[in-house]
Amino acid sequence: MSDLRRLTAVSLLLLAPFALGACTGNLRTDARVNELHTFDTFPIWWLGEEYQGEQLSDVIENDTSVSFLYGSCQPSRDGGCAPPYQVVVERCEPAMPTPVTLKGEPEVFRGAAYQEFVDSGHARLLTDDVMITLFIAAPSKVRDAAAELRSLNLTPAIEHGALMPPPRACVR
Repeated sequence: MSDLRRLTAVSLLLLAPFALGACTGNLRTDARVNELHTFDTFPIWWLGEEYQGEQLSDVIENDTSVSFLYGSCQPSRDGGCAPPYQVVVERCEPAMPTPVTLKGEPEVFRGAAYQEFVDSGHARLLTDDVMITLFIAAPSKVRDAAAELRSLNLTPAIEHGALMPPPRACVR
């Protein structure tokens, strides 16, 4: 192989992620996010391609929920670990149980029903026909994360800080 061909081949390999529009640095995750832009089963909320310096590291989905994981962690000897930030969006179902570990009554935050969990670092928002659960490593930052949520598949898009639709199906 000539030097020019070798240089061209190496250049293409190095530039391929940029040419494919890689935004999180993880082509599998980028492809899943792109697919979710047209997902129409229920509204999806996330923190964007990165949050607080942590890149979106995985997207996990099933029939009734989509989870976004940001950053990574090192498991301890005693077991697993959780990423620094996680957003779980679930379609509301009439039979969904209400967690008993919630603090007080819900308050209106950005138009949604917002409630923190007793163990802190976790919060729940009810908006439209979804329940959004936030798992945040720094308990004092859970409300900040809720303020940064933005829609992924709504038209027009709802940016961070803007009002969210009031809850419909998840009213408790």
